[in-house]
Amino acid sequence: MHSTPKHPPKGYLSSKLASSARLANHIFELVSIYGISKTLHRKPAIFIEDSKYHSLVNGVRKVMPGLLNEFQIFDRPVFPEAKNELISQKCCVFDNPSKLENITSKYLHLTGHFYQNMYSHSKNGLCRWTASFFERYIY
Repeated sequence: MHSTPKHPPKGYLSSKLASSARLANHIFELVSIYGISKTLHRKPAIFIEDSKYHSLVNGVRKVMPGLLNEFQIFDRPVFPEAKNELISQKCCVFDNPSKLENITSKYLHLTGHFYQNMYSHSKNGLCRWTASFFERYIY
């Protein structure tokens, strides 16, 4: 039996991912988006914009498949009706995502680049996702 979430998802949360970055950056960014999505009661999403996004997803899937299981992956660019919001435009400064809670658009797309301290909703998941990687490759 599935438990009922405290708040049903209000829609999807995605971000302009740094698709040309390296694996550690991808993981940091996706875990941050996951944490922000939990704060905003949204389902985290990835929109496959081009082949670099396919590489990003494939690379993360190899080491942390559980992380990607939390995301809705759309094999298409971001929907034109998505609400674009700039958040976290400066490095090392926390930009509270709660300020976006009242946005009602089904698709909320973040256009910032620096997500600081967004892990409060991700701690248990991080342990689970990392443990599955270590069990597979280390033990």
